[in-house]
Amino acid sequence: MATHAFPTGPDGPKAGKDVAGATAIFAQWEVYKSIIDRDFMRHREISAAIHTFVKGLFRKRFSLLDLGCGDATSIPPTFAGTPLAHYTGVDASAAALEAARRNLASAPFDVKLVESDLMAHLTAAAVPDGPRFDVMLAGYVIHHLSIEEKQRFFACCREVLASAGAIVFYDLFRQPGETRKEFVTAYTGLIASRWGLVGETLDDTCRHVREHDFPETVATITALARDAGFTIPGEERFVDPDGFHRLICFRT
Repeated sequence: MATHAFPTGPDGPKAGKDVAGATAIFAQWEVYKSIIDRDFMRHREISAAIHTFVKGLFRKRFSLLDLGCGDATSIPPTFAGTPLAHYTGVDASAAALEAARRNLASAPFDVKLVESDLMAHLTAAAVPDGPRFDVMLAGYVIHHLSIEEKQRFFACCREVLASAGAIVFYDLFRQPGETRKEFVTAYTGLIASRWGLVGETLDDTCRHVREHDFPETVATITALARDAGFTIPGEERFVDPDGFHRLICFRT
């Protein structure tokens, strides 16, 4: 996760800022690692679903662009046994990338790590002679974008993906008809009642949700992908019982 917060407007985050930077609370690695290790955001189930999807889709060597890669600790187990050949991880945090370098030191695939805001990287890559990737991975970062930035995200992804490529997209989602205010109330209530956080850690985590989380409904994300040129309907590969955490795969 990256570490530079960006300002928000009255109705959502301002476009064009360091999107991954909204995860400032997760610069406290011990807190975020605890959340992952205890599977509060369903990383374990999502990783298993990604593994199944990718293994079924690719029989030959493929390339992966990981947007907001953090320390990449889940990459080796998630892609074990797949023909992953080339991995590029992008994150705005130098500290996260240094940890990723250690975690991927013995990986059986080529590794490239890039220190950059993910939208800046995507925009630069979405040119006719730019690199093309078979798979793009975006986990728990896009809900920090404004709706305009989300629209641009999918448009850039469509340009950067190779033919027959796929976006593996997992994030927070609102329920149909649920307002952002209602989402924040429900999600912070879940955090307070189930995550076992206390004191300043609980306060900071809930503040992060109130200030930086702007999730969309499945219908909105699906429409943005379709408008960007993804003609194959999104495949929902995982949803938790509460409907907050979902994995949706979009293919060209």
